[in-house]
Amino acid sequence: MDLQFKAADGSKRYKITKIYVPEGGSFQAGAPLLKAESGKMNTVVKAEQAGTLKKLLVKEGQEIGSGEIFAQAEYAAGTSAAGGQRGTVGSSSAASQRDAAKATPNPALSLFGKKEELSCEIAVVGAGPGGYEAAIYAAKQGKDVILIEKSKVGGTCLNVGCIPTKAIVNSAEKYHMLCGLEDIGVSCGQASFDMHRVIGHKNQVVEQLRGGIESLLEANGVRLVRGTAAFQGPKELLVSQGLNRTTVKAGHVIIAAGSRIADLPIPGIHGSNVLNSTTALDLEEDFDSIAIVGGGVIGMEFAGIYASLGKRVHVLEYEKQILPTTDPDLVEVLTEDLKGQVDIRTGVRVQEIRESENGQCIVAFESGGRTKYLVADKVLVAVGRSANLDGLKLEKAGVELTENKRSIAVGGSMETNVPGIYAIGDVTGKIQLAHAASHQGLVAVDCILGKDRSMEYDFIPSVIFSRVEIATVGRTERELKQAGIAYRVSRFPFAANGKALTMDEGRGFVKLIAREEDGKLVGAAVAGPDASNLISVLTLALTNGLSPEAIISTVFPHPTLGEVIHEAALGLTVGAIHYHE
Repeated sequence: MDLQFKAADGSKRYKITKIYVPEGGSFQAGAPLLKAESGKMNTVVKAEQAGTLKKLLVKEGQEIGSGEIFAQAEYAAGTSAAGGQRGTVGSSSAASQRDAAKATPNPALSLFGKKEELSCEIAVVGAGPGGYEAAIYAAKQGKDVILIEKSKVGGTCLNVGCIPTKAIVNSAEKYHMLCGLEDIGVSCGQASFDMHRVIGHKNQVVEQLRGGIESLLEANGVRLVRGTAAFQGPKELLVSQGLNRTTVKAGHVIIAAGSRIADLPIPGIHGSNVLNSTTALDLEEDFDSIAIVGGGVIGMEFAGIYASLGKRVHVLEYEKQILPTTDPDLVEVLTEDLKGQVDIRTGVRVQEIRESENGQCIVAFESGGRTKYLVADKVLVAVGRSANLDGLKLEKAGVELTENKRSIAVGGSMETNVPGIYAIGDVTGKIQLAHAASHQGLVAVDCILGKDRSMEYDFIPSVIFSRVEIATVGRTERELKQAGIAYRVSRFPFAANGKALTMDEGRGFVKLIAREEDGKLVGAAVAGPDASNLISVLTLALTNGLSPEAIISTVFPHPTLGEVIHEAALGLTVGAIHYHE
């Protein structure tokens, strides 16, 4: 009998990393025969029947594709095979038997759809970063987990948020860089960009990562149930997909339903040339100008993209400053970089979006007590997100909301008022960041397992991926001033760093904030090259209570951008070596 390699993603080539059974060797049902890897995808082929491996047709290190024959086998007497072996991504016969035992499906398919009843130890509602990571983390610790998702695994972050945006940011940055290479002595001819291929690359990245997550779920024995979940009681969920209904009974439930784009009461917001942060990710149509409503993180990331692509960009922000929660000195680095390319107007309120006779958008906004107008080819509304609470029927489980009724009330363990029901991510209204949701998920699982864990929010980093990256962690100067806490600040500019200058990236600085009372680091920020990576070093330092002296005593390699952190720490003590104010 030919043994055939099959995988979840049949378009990929896999590298064989382990052959478990030698030629002539015997194997039992469920025994691993071959392991192959491709990126995050880890495929283990397991025997469906006991037998003997007669001939190997491959070897370790060789590549193999789905559908290829890798060995010939002879099954033991009394067994039969219905075709070739199927490669499964980490699933086991034990897990399959467990699922079969727990599922009591109605085999009759009718006009009323399929009905199924499942039970598990932990049910997770929502397969975004918080949900799927919590599910895998729990499964790795021996828990039976069901993950429920109504759309695509990966949630907003992977499918229409963090990842696709950064893929387009990368393309725009590369184009912008090519346009300026002559300044450093490099010429590559006329630079150009193709939005169709930019969007295609973005989609490929998203699909690859989504496939990897699905493979990891299967590899860890997490059962994925498709459909929309609604509580029927404290520990019972009804999952609906079309006419199909699945009842899931769980010992514990983790709600990770995420958020959606808020629908603002602006007349004309649904016009044909008005985009939101989701539809903008698939826009291939060329245009000359765009007005962005909202100068927050999403708005300024898109402003950076379109400015890099040479578009005329207008930003309309309600608050007195773009990125309202960010310290002004950091914002100044970004606005200086965008000067002349992005028209930023703050303290304005958008009143209406109209369409002109030639199809352009006319944006009416109030500024200084007067109504003004702005004309652009496109409008991007990048303001606000709302928790996905509709349809969950939380009242049937007795789950309480926060005072404003916009999110689910939770404690430090992420548990709601109902014992055994937890909530993580955007539905909690705590902080709308994918990595925060992921960490909340781990805390929730640990608490379910009986560990003493509590979610801490003091040192969760955030990053803005605009033309200049801005990353922050801990307290801001604004917060400390409002709290009346005395502090000291040290800033070290990238313009005084050798590696930054070799990269032609002298904009910005690293900032460390120490409490005056005891010199303890309470905040840090980076505005400039590679801020998104440098902030991790500072987050580690603040989370573990490192002093400026501990950073100073650490040897940083030269020449690197990381030396700016070392110099900023010196600035809190004796003073920086390579900079004098």
